Parts: sequence; structure tokens; C-alpha cells
Amino acid sequence: MKSHKKLFTIIKVVLIALLVISVLIFIVVRVISKNSYQRVDKPQYTYNYYYEHYSDRYPRKEVKINTDREELTAFIYGEENTKALLVFSHGSGGFHEDYMKDITWFVDHGYRVFAADYTASGHSEGTYTGGLSRTPIDLDQVLTFIENDEELSKMDKVLYGHSWGAYGVTAVLNYEHDIKAVVSLAAYNAPAQQITNILSRTLSPVLKITEPFFWLNNVIDYGKYGNLTAVDGINKSNIPVLIVQGTGDQMISYEESSLVAFKDKITNPNVEYLIISEDGLNDHDSFFYTREGNTIIKAFNEKKGQLLQQYNGKIPDEELKKLYDEVDKEELNKPNEEFLKRMELFIEKSIH
Repeated sequence: MKSHKKLFTIIKVVLIALLVISVLIFIVVRVISKNSYQRVDKPQYTYNYYYEHYSDRYPRKEVKINTDREELTAFIYGEENTKALLVFSHGSGGFHEDYMKDITWFVDHGYRVFAADYTASGHSEGTYTGGLSRTPIDLDQVLTFIENDEELSKMDKVLYGHSWGAYGVTAVLNYEHDIKAVVSLAAYNAPAQQITNILSRTLSPVLKITEPFFWLNNVIDYGKYGNLTAVDGINKSNIPVLIVQGTGDQMISYEESSLVAFKDKITNPNVEYLIISEDGLNDHDSFFYTREGNTIIKAFNEKKGQLLQQYNGKIPDEELKKLYDEVDKEELNKPNEEFLKRMELFIEKSIH
């Protein structure tokens, strides 16, 4: 009898300890989530050309979109074009103007581009972007706005997204929208899975156990929309989807958390894959640049790394300005014609 009582006490202590540990882990996850996705504005120094560089050749129309939280700002480029409405979905840590060379390329090729900045990004309101779950929620509001617009609603709609935005254009397919095709560039499948994959690869494999806590965090923030998967959206829609993924992606693991890693779960027969394995073009965003551009970026990053080491992680403002002033911005802002023509070929095939 005493042994049973002792065993019961041990089990009770272990369960209480596990509960306390779980609560502490969840508190840490909650703090990380609330502090890792702060507002994103135009950086002080960049090698990207933003809209002011293109404004004289590419007029745009600004629109405001009321959402369940902050107001979003979007811009329509190539308002005279009628080939299709390309709804552009930007990545985390930036806003739509980081992709101006690609946006203007599509305008030059007859597309009307609808580019919204997501919550707390660029021209939109907010102090917190909302984490990895937010893009399909915002994009749902964007598409609803488009569908309620008399002119835009009549156009064939193609979704085109990168990274955070690529998850958005695939996961939003869990909603009901009339979409003709989707181009997904370096997407993850599920938010909680992606964040724990990054933590386990960069800090410790042990952190893989935090996935259920991030999942719960997303549910608390967004309910059933907090953990939509891209695979479910792709399968539900059955529309043409082009999945593009680099084998050397350092942000979204090709073998673990990318959409390609879940290829065996994708049942949509209209899905195509473009796997980029060429060194120098197969990282998270290297396919946006020319081969020459990627060589420049590699040298730039090496130089920046040396400066960070030289100045103990804090590069003086004058040195940082000099670094960005000396880089070949013209080459870095040339669109990768070969890549974009491949994207256009898929889009045109899908809408005709």
C-alpha cells in the first residue's frame, strides 16, 4: 500500500513538473512571437530601387483596404493592362517595393499588378506584422476587396508570392476565391512547423519540441485560421499551382519545411514544380537576380560580414553607407529575364 502511495506521489510530482515546464515554454514562445515580428519600413540603406526610381515611367493608383485589424494600403500598377490581374504577395521583413523590378517587368508584359503591403509592412498600418500565420488572413481581405470592385472583379486573377507571401498565396486557397493560377516562390507549408524548423537548425535540434506550443500560440491569436496549411489549400482548390523552390534555401529548408518536402501529400493534379539546383541561384531569393547580380551579392555579404566582425557587430554609419554606395545597384535591379519568362509561360498557359 505504501509503495502504491509513493508511486502515486512520484507521478503527481512529475505531472506537476511537466505542467510547470509546459507553461514556462509557452510563455517563452508567446514572448518570442510578440517580439520577433515588429513593423517593417523602408531601410535606411538598401541596394534595391524603390518606387521613386520608377515613378516617372510607372504611375500607380493607391487604394485602402479595411481589414479586421489595421488598414492595408495597396497599389495598382499598369492600370491600362488587361491580360490578367497579378496579385503580388511580398515576403517577411520587407514590403512590395522590394520587388519593383519584377512588378514593373510584369507591367511591361501586359499584366495589371495589384500589390498590397501586409499588416505593419511598408505603407500599411500596424506595429506588429502578426507572424508567419498572418499572410493568408490579410490576403483574404485583399481578394475580397478585389472581388467587390466592379472592374477588377471581372479580370482573371493570378496570385504570385514569395516566402511569407508564397505561404499566403497557397494557404489562402483554403478560402473561397475565384483564382485562375498561383505562383509560389519558396513557400513553407505550415507556420508552427516553419518557425520550429528554423530554431532547430540554427540553435538546437531540441527546440523541435516547441512546435505544439507555437501551434497553440497561433490558435490563440487567429483561431482556426492560425494554422492553415499550404498543402490543404492547394488540394482544395485544384487550380494550376507552380511551386518554385531552391535546393540550397537557407531560410525554408528544401527537405524539411518547404512545399516540396510535402510533395507526397499534394493530390492536386494541376501542380507543377520548378526545382532550382544551380549553385548561386538556388537560395531563398537568389532566383530574383541575374547570375552577375548574385555574384555581387555574395561579395557584398562577405564584405559586410568582415565589417561586422571588425566592429564587433555594430558597423559605423559612415562605413555602412559607403558599403551600399559602392555596390552595383544597376546590376542588382535588373530582372532575371530567364526566370520571369518561365513564370509568365506558366501563367499564360493557366489563364487560356
